[in-house]
Parts: sequence; structure tokens; C-alpha cells
Amino acid sequence: MIRHLFRIVWNRRRRNGLILVEILASFLILCALFTAVSSRLVHWGRPLGFDYENVWQITVDFGPFHALEDEAKLEIMDRLRAIEREISNREDVVAVGMTANLPYSPRRVLTVNCVDGTEHEILYSKVRPSSLEALRLVLVEGRWFEPQDEIQTDRLVVLSRDYARLLFGDESPIGKLVPELDEDGRSTLEEGERPSRVIGVVRPYRRDGEHRPATLTAFEFLDWTDPDTFLPGTFALRTQPDAPAGAEQEILELIRRMAPDWTPTIDRLEDLRAREIRMNLIPVAVLGVVAAFLVIMVGLGLIGVLWQSVARRTGEIGLRRALGATASGVRAQILGELLALATIAMAIGTAIYLQFPLLGVIDEPWSVVGLALATVLAVMYGFVLLCGLYPSWLATRIEPARALMYE
Repeated sequence: MIRHLFRIVWNRRRRNGLILVEILASFLILCALFTAVSSRLVHWGRPLGFDYENVWQITVDFGPFHALEDEAKLEIMDRLRAIEREISNREDVVAVGMTANLPYSPRRVLTVNCVDGTEHEILYSKVRPSSLEALRLVLVEGRWFEPQDEIQTDRLVVLSRDYARLLFGDESPIGKLVPELDEDGRSTLEEGERPSRVIGVVRPYRRDGEHRPATLTAFEFLDWTDPDTFLPGTFALRTQPDAPAGAEQEILELIRRMAPDWTPTIDRLEDLRAREIRMNLIPVAVLGVVAAFLVIMVGLGLIGVLWQSVARRTGEIGLRRALGATASGVRAQILGELLALATIAMAIGTAIYLQFPLLGVIDEPWSVVGLALATVLAVMYGFVLLCGLYPSWLATRIEPARALMYE
């Protein structure tokens, strides 16, 4: 029976060609939509690795830094350290520390490291000892930075757990030096540059928020005495839940008094998070509207084509009824032909869709791809059946006697 249905569809391939293309296009659009939706759903429930509530981002624009002489650099660093100390003395502040790559921030500091010949982007985050409490990062092994670490000769780093596993597998990374290599396996450290030694591991750091996977991260100790260090220009500040409404303005005024030639701004991580979520949902919403219009048009086309097909096949259907075919049997044949046509289109679409993750066009795990594909198949089959219900019902209304009109 199934082979017979596919043979009927093949024999009418010219008539069904346009509908097949429309189903294929709808299928691919829905695959793109549900891949985006599935990715966000899969990532949403996973731990962030930090706490964004009651956290502010203080951005300080102190102008070009690396172009300055060492003396001018140290003067800027002394002023930043003084600002950090003064803010931390406030009763409504839990912790404050200069921190790069704050959550939801458009500012990103990246480096590259090759592991087994594969290049990976790494969030390179300069932090202070107080950054742990400011962001409430979750330490899972080893320790965090301490003020006395400024006298260390090595560059001390704390890795995110996913980065540590990439580098060292299941072995404990504590005390080991981070291999910093290029694609050819050569060290990327410059002459005289200190290696990085791991002192701790934190939970995977999802700085881009709920809709994105965790990013490989290395937190490095920010040494106020090193003029060659990188200065992020951003503080992470955690306030008390009952901080007064005027605290934000008071902190801005404090920074302006201590550095009148600098431009400070404050953003709440809750606000940055809400903006990030909106920006992530906008393309999904646009794609959803496009997919809805396309699917509606395909549905109308399917109903129209089936309706016309039933009208043309009145004699055939009437003769089948005269030979003893039941109404449910006729309905099953009409719907079966439609499902066979949809199956051909979706088989082609599945083959095309699976090429994207294989070629790296879709950078999502197979769990996301599989969930999206299964959802699209269920939606398309359900939609095709819904479109075929009325035309198939019309076919069952043909009386056997009408077949004589076509003899």
C-alpha cells in the first residue's frame, strides 16, 4: 500500500512539483526557527556560573593606556586602586573589584589557544580577589586569588571547568602550567614572558547569558604593580539588596572627585540582561513571522490543490466507492498520498539540514539539532494532515452512482 502511494505521487510529479518545493521551503525555514528556539530552551535551564542580581557594572574611561609611559600607567593604576578601596568602604557595598568580561556586557576581551591543533577562543579576564564575591563565581576546585599573590613570579590563573577539562582532561589542573600553543604546537609566549599556573577552577562561565553556551574562560590576577598588565576599565560592584536609591549617583560623584578627567558610567546587570534577552529574541520573532506566513501560504496551496485533485478524480473515487471502498478507505488514500508527498519533501529537507552542523554552519550540539528536527517533523506532519482533512472529507461525499457519469 505504501509503495503504491509513492508510485501515485511519482506519476503525478509534474502536477505536485510546486507543492513539493513549497513544503521543502517551509521545512527548512521551520528547521532554522526551531534550531534557534531549541538552542535557547536547552541552554536556558543551565547554571550561569555567576549571580547577576544586585550587581552593577562601573565603566571608567581613562583614555589610552598602553601608549603611556610606565610612570603614567602606574599613576592610573594607583588611582583605580584607590577608587576600588573607597567604594568598598561603603556600607551598602558587599564587594567591588576591577573585572574584565563582565556578564551581558558588549565589551569582550579574547585570546586564542590551540589544543591538539584546534584553535579555541578564550575569554581572557583580568580580575581582582574581590571579583569572586562581586560576581559570586562558584569555585569547584583549588582556590581564588588573594592580595599576596602580587609577589608571585608566575601568572596565576583560575580556569573555568570546561576549559580545564579541554586542557587536562579528567586530571586535576591545580599547580599545572597552561600550554599556550599555536596551530603548529609552538609556544606563543614571548621571550621572558611568565607562564600561567593554575590555582583554581570555577563553574563554567556563561557571560553571554541564558541563551548562549558557556565560553572557555581564564581568569588572571590583576597586579596593580605591573605597568604592562591589561586594565579592563570595568568594575563589578555588588550592593546590599536594600541599597538606597541615591547610591548610584553618590558612587559616580565619588569617582568624579577622585578622577575629574575620567568619564564613569554605571549599568545594572539586570538591565543589561533584559537587553540581551530582547536582542536574542528579536531574530527568533522575525524568523517566526516569516515562517508563519510561509506555512499559511503552503497550507492554503495544499488545500486548493487537493480540492482540485478531488474534483478531477470524481470518476475514479466514485468507481472505487461503487466497487466497495469505504469512506474511511477513500479518506486514507487521499491523506496517504499527501503524506507521501510531504515525506519526499521532508526527506530532501532533512538531508540538506543535516549538512549544516556537519559543515560547521550551525554551531550547536547534536542534542539541539535532533530536538529541532524531531519538532519540525512532528509539526509538518500534523500540519499536512490538518490541511488534508477537508479535501479528504469531500472525497468521501462522492456517491457511487456519480461514477456512471464518467463512463
